[in-house]
Amino acid sequence: MTHTADEVVVTGSPGPESLRRWREACAECHLSDSIWLPRDTEAFSATLRRRRIDDLMLVELAADPYGCRFEPKSSTSEYIGVRISSGTYRERAVLSDRRKLTIEAEFGLWDNARLVETEFLCPVSVTVLMIPKKALGQSRGGTVTLPAPIMVEETPATLLLKAFLVSLTAEDRNLGLAAKRAARNAVLELILAATSDVMPAPTAAVSSAMRDSIVTWVDQRLHLGEMSPAEVADCHGISVRSLHRLFAGTGETFGALVRNRRLNRARCDLITTTDSVQAIATRWGYADASHFIREFRRQHDVTPNGYRRGTDRRLRTVAADVEDCAPEVTPWW
Repeated sequence: MTHTADEVVVTGSPGPESLRRWREACAECHLSDSIWLPRDTEAFSATLRRRRIDDLMLVELAADPYGCRFEPKSSTSEYIGVRISSGTYRERAVLSDRRKLTIEAEFGLWDNARLVETEFLCPVSVTVLMIPKKALGQSRGGTVTLPAPIMVEETPATLLLKAFLVSLTAEDRNLGLAAKRAARNAVLELILAATSDVMPAPTAAVSSAMRDSIVTWVDQRLHLGEMSPAEVADCHGISVRSLHRLFAGTGETFGALVRNRRLNRARCDLITTTDSVQAIATRWGYADASHFIREFRRQHDVTPNGYRRGTDRRLRTVAADVEDCAPEVTPWW
Protein backbone atom coordinates (compact mmCIF):
# COMPACT_ATOMS: atom_id res chain seq x y z
CA MET A 1 0.00 0.00 0.00
CA THR A 2 1.23 3.51 -0.91
CA HIS A 3 -0.22 6.57 0.76
CA THR A 4 0.50 10.26 0.25
CA ALA A 5 -1.64 13.32 0.90
CA ASP A 6 -3.15 13.21 -2.58
CA GLU A 7 -2.72 9.57 -3.63
CA VAL A 8 -3.64 6.16 -2.25
CA VAL A 9 -2.51 2.93 -3.92
CA VAL A 10 -3.64 -0.49 -2.73
CA THR A 11 -2.31 -3.74 -4.21
CA GLY A 12 -2.14 -7.40 -3.31
CA SER A 13 -4.05 -9.29 -0.68
CA PRO A 14 -6.77 -7.06 0.84
CA GLY A 15 -5.63 -6.82 4.46
CA PRO A 16 -7.47 -4.84 7.15
CA GLU A 17 -5.03 -1.91 7.07
CA SER A 18 -5.15 -1.42 3.30
CA LEU A 19 -8.93 -1.67 3.25
CA ARG A 20 -9.18 0.83 6.12
CA ARG A 21 -7.06 3.32 4.20
CA TRP A 22 -9.08 2.79 1.02
CA ARG A 23 -12.31 3.31 2.94
CA GLU A 24 -10.97 6.49 4.50
CA ALA A 25 -9.74 7.80 1.13
CA CYS A 26 -13.16 7.23 -0.46
CA ALA A 27 -14.90 8.90 2.47
CA GLU A 28 -12.53 11.89 2.42
CA CYS A 29 -13.35 12.37 -1.27
CA HIS A 30 -17.09 12.06 -0.55
CA LEU A 31 -17.32 9.01 -2.83
CA SER A 32 -18.90 6.80 -0.14
CA ASP A 33 -19.19 6.35 3.61
CA SER A 34 -17.85 2.77 3.64
CA ILE A 35 -16.65 0.12 1.19
CA TRP A 36 -16.79 -3.66 0.83
CA LEU A 37 -15.25 -6.29 -1.42
CA PRO A 38 -17.05 -9.06 -3.28
CA ARG A 39 -17.01 -12.43 -1.58
CA ASP A 40 -13.90 -14.60 -2.24
CA THR A 41 -11.79 -11.62 -3.34
CA GLU A 42 -8.19 -12.81 -3.09
CA ALA A 43 -6.43 -9.75 -4.48
CA PHE A 44 -7.47 -6.11 -4.78
CA SER A 45 -5.75 -3.31 -6.64
CA ALA A 46 -6.90 0.30 -6.57
CA THR A 47 -5.47 3.76 -7.11
CA LEU A 48 -7.01 7.08 -6.12
CA ARG A 49 -5.59 10.52 -6.94
CA ARG A 50 -7.36 13.63 -5.71
CA ARG A 51 -7.01 17.37 -6.17
CA ARG A 52 -9.04 20.26 -4.88
CA ILE A 53 -10.39 22.90 -7.22
CA ASP A 54 -11.56 25.47 -4.70
CA ASP A 55 -14.41 23.65 -2.89
CA LEU A 56 -14.74 20.90 -5.53
CA MET A 57 -12.95 17.55 -5.33
CA LEU A 58 -11.49 16.11 -8.54
CA VAL A 59 -10.73 12.38 -8.27
CA GLU A 60 -9.07 9.96 -10.68
CA LEU A 61 -9.86 6.40 -9.65
CA ALA A 62 -8.92 3.00 -11.05
CA ALA A 63 -9.93 -0.11 -9.14
CA ASP A 64 -10.92 -3.73 -9.22
CA PRO A 65 -14.58 -4.47 -8.45
CA TYR A 66 -15.75 -3.26 -5.04
CA GLY A 67 -18.86 -1.87 -3.39
CA CYS A 68 -19.81 1.39 -1.65
CA ARG A 69 -22.34 2.14 1.05
CA PHE A 70 -23.97 5.48 1.86
CA GLU A 71 -25.31 6.59 5.21
CA PRO A 72 -28.33 8.91 5.42
CA LYS A 73 -27.58 12.45 6.61
CA SER A 74 -23.80 11.95 6.56
CA SER A 75 -21.52 14.65 5.16
CA THR A 76 -21.24 12.54 1.99
CA SER A 77 -24.98 13.03 1.37
CA GLU A 78 -24.34 16.75 0.88
CA TYR A 79 -22.54 16.11 -2.42
CA ILE A 80 -23.50 15.61 -6.05
CA GLY A 81 -21.12 13.65 -8.28
CA VAL A 82 -20.22 13.80 -11.96
CA ARG A 83 -18.45 10.81 -13.52
CA ILE A 84 -16.72 10.10 -16.81
CA SER A 85 -15.44 6.58 -17.39
CA SER A 86 -12.83 5.35 -19.82
CA GLY A 87 -13.37 1.82 -21.09
CA THR A 88 -16.06 -0.62 -20.01
CA TYR A 89 -18.27 0.51 -17.15
CA ARG A 90 -20.89 -1.51 -15.26
CA GLU A 91 -22.32 -0.46 -11.92
CA ARG A 92 -25.19 -1.73 -9.80
CA ALA A 93 -26.99 0.85 -7.66
CA VAL A 94 -29.56 0.45 -4.88
CA LEU A 95 -31.54 3.65 -4.40
CA SER A 96 -33.07 5.03 -1.22
CA ASP A 97 -36.51 3.88 -2.40
CA ARG A 98 -35.05 0.35 -2.80
CA ARG A 99 -35.13 0.39 -6.59
CA LYS A 100 -32.15 -1.29 -8.26
CA LEU A 101 -30.42 0.00 -11.39
CA THR A 102 -27.64 -1.32 -13.58
CA ILE A 103 -25.67 1.51 -15.17
CA GLU A 104 -23.42 1.15 -18.20
CA ALA A 105 -23.29 4.74 -19.48
CA GLU A 106 -19.97 6.52 -19.87
CA PHE A 107 -21.34 9.65 -18.22
CA GLY A 108 -23.23 9.92 -14.94
CA LEU A 109 -24.57 12.63 -12.63
CA TRP A 110 -25.94 11.54 -9.25
CA ASP A 111 -27.02 12.59 -5.77
CA ASN A 112 -25.26 10.75 -2.93
CA ALA A 113 -28.24 11.33 -0.61
CA ARG A 114 -30.44 9.12 -2.78
CA LEU A 115 -28.09 6.13 -2.85
CA VAL A 116 -27.93 3.24 -0.39
CA GLU A 117 -25.33 1.06 -2.08
CA THR A 118 -23.39 0.82 -5.33
CA GLU A 119 -21.10 -1.87 -6.71
CA PHE A 120 -18.62 -1.74 -9.55
CA LEU A 121 -19.22 -4.98 -11.43
CA CYS A 122 -15.98 -4.85 -13.43
CA PRO A 123 -12.62 -3.08 -13.13
CA VAL A 124 -13.18 0.65 -13.53
CA SER A 125 -11.19 3.71 -14.55
CA VAL A 126 -13.08 6.92 -13.91
CA THR A 127 -12.70 10.63 -13.40
CA VAL A 128 -15.10 11.94 -10.77
CA LEU A 129 -15.88 15.47 -9.68
CA MET A 130 -17.65 15.86 -6.33
CA ILE A 131 -19.61 19.10 -5.91
CA PRO A 132 -21.13 20.34 -2.64
CA LYS A 133 -24.84 20.99 -3.05
CA LYS A 134 -24.33 24.25 -1.17
CA ALA A 135 -22.12 25.55 -3.98
CA LEU A 136 -24.69 24.69 -6.65
CA GLY A 137 -27.43 26.25 -4.57
CA GLN A 138 -25.46 29.48 -4.19
CA SER A 139 -24.85 29.66 -7.94
CA ARG A 140 -28.50 29.05 -8.65
CA GLY A 141 -30.10 31.17 -5.95
CA GLY A 142 -32.00 28.36 -4.24
CA THR A 143 -31.96 24.75 -3.11
CA VAL A 144 -30.78 22.29 -5.76
CA THR A 145 -32.24 18.79 -6.05
CA LEU A 146 -31.67 16.48 -8.99
CA PRO A 147 -34.86 15.28 -10.70
CA ALA A 148 -33.64 11.67 -10.52
CA PRO A 149 -31.13 9.87 -8.28
CA ILE A 150 -28.87 9.09 -11.26
CA MET A 151 -28.88 10.91 -14.61
CA VAL A 152 -27.10 9.47 -17.65
CA GLU A 153 -28.73 11.33 -20.56
CA GLU A 154 -26.31 12.82 -23.06
CA THR A 155 -27.26 16.32 -24.19
CA PRO A 156 -25.19 19.11 -25.79
CA ALA A 157 -24.64 20.53 -22.30
CA THR A 158 -23.44 17.21 -20.82
CA LEU A 159 -21.12 16.65 -23.79
CA LEU A 160 -19.62 20.09 -23.16
CA LEU A 161 -19.31 19.27 -19.45
CA LYS A 162 -17.52 16.01 -20.26
CA ALA A 163 -15.06 17.77 -22.57
CA PHE A 164 -14.39 20.45 -19.97
CA LEU A 165 -13.71 17.88 -17.24
CA VAL A 166 -11.25 16.05 -19.47
CA SER A 167 -9.37 19.31 -20.10
CA LEU A 168 -9.55 20.26 -16.42
CA THR A 169 -8.08 16.92 -15.36
CA ALA A 170 -5.15 17.41 -17.72
CA GLU A 171 -4.44 21.02 -16.82
CA ASP A 172 -5.50 21.58 -13.21
CA ARG A 173 -1.95 21.30 -11.86
CA ASN A 174 -0.96 24.27 -14.01
CA LEU A 175 -3.78 26.52 -12.83
CA GLY A 176 -3.28 29.38 -10.41
CA LEU A 177 -5.77 30.30 -7.72
CA ALA A 178 -7.73 32.71 -9.93
CA ALA A 179 -7.86 30.19 -12.78
CA LYS A 180 -9.04 27.43 -10.43
CA ARG A 181 -11.79 29.67 -9.14
CA ALA A 182 -12.87 30.44 -12.69
CA ALA A 183 -12.79 26.73 -13.61
CA ARG A 184 -14.85 25.92 -10.53
CA ASN A 185 -17.51 28.46 -11.50
CA ALA A 186 -17.53 27.19 -15.09
CA VAL A 187 -18.16 23.62 -13.87
CA LEU A 188 -21.09 24.76 -11.73
CA GLU A 189 -22.64 26.65 -14.63
CA LEU A 190 -22.24 23.66 -16.96
CA ILE A 191 -23.88 21.32 -14.44
CA LEU A 192 -26.77 23.72 -14.01
CA ALA A 193 -27.09 24.00 -17.79
CA ALA A 194 -26.98 20.20 -18.17
CA THR A 195 -29.93 19.87 -15.79
CA SER A 196 -31.76 23.12 -16.54
CA ASP A 197 -34.55 21.43 -18.49
CA VAL A 198 -35.47 19.18 -15.58
CA MET A 199 -34.00 20.64 -12.38
CA PRO A 200 -36.62 22.59 -10.41
CA ALA A 201 -36.01 26.27 -9.69
CA PRO A 202 -36.18 27.67 -6.14
CA THR A 203 -39.47 26.73 -4.48
CA ALA A 204 -40.68 30.31 -3.94
CA ALA A 205 -40.54 31.00 -7.68
CA VAL A 206 -42.23 27.87 -8.95
CA SER A 207 -44.59 26.59 -6.25
CA SER A 208 -47.69 27.19 -8.36
CA ALA A 209 -46.17 25.66 -11.50
CA MET A 210 -44.85 22.71 -9.49
CA ARG A 211 -48.28 22.11 -7.97
CA ASP A 212 -49.87 22.19 -11.43
CA SER A 213 -47.27 19.74 -12.69
CA ILE A 214 -47.91 17.37 -9.78
CA VAL A 215 -51.69 17.56 -10.23
CA THR A 216 -51.31 16.70 -13.94
CA TRP A 217 -48.98 13.81 -13.05
CA VAL A 218 -51.50 12.52 -10.50
CA ASP A 219 -54.38 12.75 -12.98
CA GLN A 220 -52.46 10.69 -15.51
CA ARG A 221 -51.83 7.92 -12.98
CA LEU A 222 -55.06 7.68 -10.99
CA HIS A 223 -55.93 4.44 -12.78
CA LEU A 224 -52.71 2.79 -11.53
CA GLY A 225 -53.84 2.65 -7.91
CA GLU A 226 -52.26 4.03 -4.77
CA MET A 227 -49.36 6.47 -5.13
CA SER A 228 -47.16 7.32 -2.18
CA PRO A 229 -45.91 10.84 -1.39
CA ALA A 230 -42.35 9.45 -1.63
CA GLU A 231 -42.96 8.22 -5.19
CA VAL A 232 -44.47 11.54 -6.30
CA ALA A 233 -41.73 13.58 -4.63
CA ASP A 234 -38.97 11.45 -6.18
CA CYS A 235 -40.44 11.78 -9.68
CA HIS A 236 -40.51 15.58 -9.30
CA GLY A 237 -37.07 15.97 -7.76
CA ILE A 238 -38.26 17.30 -4.41
CA SER A 239 -38.41 15.98 -0.86
CA VAL A 240 -41.57 14.56 0.71
CA ARG A 241 -41.54 17.49 3.10
CA SER A 242 -41.46 19.95 0.19
CA LEU A 243 -44.33 18.08 -1.47
CA HIS A 244 -46.55 18.49 1.60
CA ARG A 245 -45.45 22.11 1.97
CA LEU A 246 -46.52 22.85 -1.62
CA PHE A 247 -50.13 21.95 -0.77
CA ALA A 248 -50.16 23.26 2.81
CA GLY A 249 -51.57 26.66 1.81
CA THR A 250 -54.19 25.38 -0.62
CA GLY A 251 -56.68 24.09 1.92
CA GLU A 252 -56.24 20.55 0.57
CA THR A 253 -53.49 18.14 1.59
CA PHE A 254 -51.73 16.07 -1.04
CA GLY A 255 -53.47 12.91 0.19
CA ALA A 256 -56.87 14.60 0.02
CA LEU A 257 -56.09 15.85 -3.49
CA VAL A 258 -55.48 12.31 -4.73
CA ARG A 259 -58.57 10.91 -3.00
CA ASN A 260 -60.85 13.69 -4.24
CA ARG A 261 -59.65 13.57 -7.84
CA ARG A 262 -59.99 9.78 -7.97
CA LEU A 263 -63.48 9.96 -6.46
CA ASN A 264 -64.49 12.68 -8.90
CA ARG A 265 -63.41 10.60 -11.90
CA ALA A 266 -65.39 7.63 -10.56
CA ARG A 267 -68.42 9.84 -9.80
CA CYS A 268 -68.43 11.14 -13.38
CA ASP A 269 -68.46 7.55 -14.66
CA LEU A 270 -71.44 6.74 -12.43
CA ILE A 271 -73.35 9.55 -14.13
CA THR A 272 -72.21 9.14 -17.73
CA THR A 273 -71.91 5.35 -18.09
CA THR A 274 -73.83 2.23 -17.19
CA ASP A 275 -70.69 0.40 -16.09
CA SER A 276 -70.85 -1.64 -12.90
CA VAL A 277 -69.48 -0.31 -9.62
CA GLN A 278 -66.80 -3.00 -9.76
CA ALA A 279 -65.71 -1.93 -13.26
CA ILE A 280 -65.52 1.74 -12.24
CA ALA A 281 -63.59 0.88 -9.08
CA THR A 282 -61.05 -1.12 -11.09
CA ARG A 283 -60.75 1.60 -13.76
CA TRP A 284 -59.81 4.26 -11.23
CA GLY A 285 -57.31 2.32 -9.20
CA TYR A 286 -59.31 1.23 -6.16
CA ALA A 287 -58.18 -2.01 -4.53
CA ASP A 288 -61.71 -3.43 -4.89
CA ALA A 289 -65.36 -2.38 -5.06
CA SER A 290 -65.69 -2.38 -1.26
CA HIS A 291 -62.87 0.16 -0.96
CA PHE A 292 -64.53 2.37 -3.57
CA ILE A 293 -67.93 2.14 -1.86
CA ARG A 294 -66.47 3.09 1.55
CA GLU A 295 -64.61 6.08 0.13
CA PHE A 296 -67.65 7.21 -1.86
CA ARG A 297 -70.04 6.91 1.11
CA ARG A 298 -67.61 8.83 3.32
CA GLN A 299 -67.52 11.69 0.81
CA HIS A 300 -71.15 11.77 -0.42
CA ASP A 301 -73.15 10.07 2.39
CA VAL A 302 -74.61 7.65 -0.15
CA THR A 303 -73.47 4.49 -1.93
CA PRO A 304 -72.38 4.70 -5.58
CA ASN A 305 -75.53 2.89 -6.73
CA GLY A 306 -77.67 5.15 -4.57
CA TYR A 307 -75.97 8.20 -6.03
CA ARG A 308 -76.52 6.88 -9.56
CA ARG A 309 -80.23 6.23 -8.93
CA GLY A 310 -80.70 9.70 -7.47
CA THR A 311 -78.88 11.27 -10.38
CA ASP A 312 -81.01 9.35 -12.87
CA ARG A 313 -84.19 10.66 -11.20
CA ARG A 314 -82.89 14.23 -11.20
CA LEU A 315 -81.92 14.02 -14.86
CA ARG A 316 -85.35 12.66 -15.79
CA THR A 317 -87.05 15.47 -13.86
CA VAL A 318 -84.89 18.11 -15.55
CA ALA A 319 -85.61 16.59 -18.96
CA ALA A 320 -89.38 16.66 -18.27
CA ASP A 321 -89.21 20.27 -17.08
CA VAL A 322 -87.35 21.27 -20.23
CA GLU A 323 -89.92 19.53 -22.40
CA ASP A 324 -92.83 21.22 -20.55
CA CYS A 325 -91.21 24.62 -20.84
CA ALA A 326 -90.29 24.29 -24.48
CA PRO A 327 -92.21 26.85 -26.62
CA GLU A 328 -94.58 25.64 -29.30
CA VAL A 329 -93.07 26.07 -32.72
CA THR A 330 -95.36 26.87 -35.62
CA PRO A 331 -94.19 25.31 -38.86
CA TRP A 332 -93.27 27.92 -41.42
CA TRP A 333 -95.04 25.99 -44.07
